[in-house]
Amino acid sequence: MSENAPADRRVRRTRAALHNALFALMLEKDYDAITVQDIADRADVVRSTFYMHFTDKDEMLRTAVAHVRDWAVANAPPGVRFGFSEPLFRHASEVGPVLRTVAQRQTWGLVHRLFSEIIGELVRKELLPARQRAGTVAPDAVAVDAVAHLVSAAWTSVLTWSLERDRASDAAEMDRLFRAFALPGADAVLSAQPA
Repeated sequence: MSENAPADRRVRRTRAALHNALFALMLEKDYDAITVQDIADRADVVRSTFYMHFTDKDEMLRTAVAHVRDWAVANAPPGVRFGFSEPLFRHASEVGPVLRTVAQRQTWGLVHRLFSEIIGELVRKELLPARQRAGTVAPDAVAVDAVAHLVSAAWTSVLTWSLERDRASDAAEMDRLFRAFALPGADAVLSAQPA
């Protein structure tokens, strides 16, 4: 076992406590009203401990979303186009009560934007290898960007729809709806490129 293992565990525990504190506070008030001191108090750490891990609450939220992104990629079925979708919906269903509350606050705009950004990033990464393969008609940068926007809009729209109708617990159904919107749209954009 590494000498750093206990320190690594402490870091993970502290970060988890800070993230949990932020999410608990987001259930109570809008994100803009939450201070670093609020987060530190809720996590039962001193403010300087917060700054040992994050520069501000925005970085902390982006880190949490990046962790969810990485988890979704790791749990995506191999070879499935936009395979991150179902794991992301599964995660959304697990934190459904939190998301439903956040969706009713000003904070939702920020959360929606962060999900859109990570999905766009995942789509670009998935389509990039096709641009680099020799001997194939590769999508151009504009088409890739358009597909990334379309796919992220479809995913976040299905999530919003499911939260508004209290259907966020059915990840498989949300993924099916997303695929019904996103795959034909992505195919249409990619096939409509000039030769």
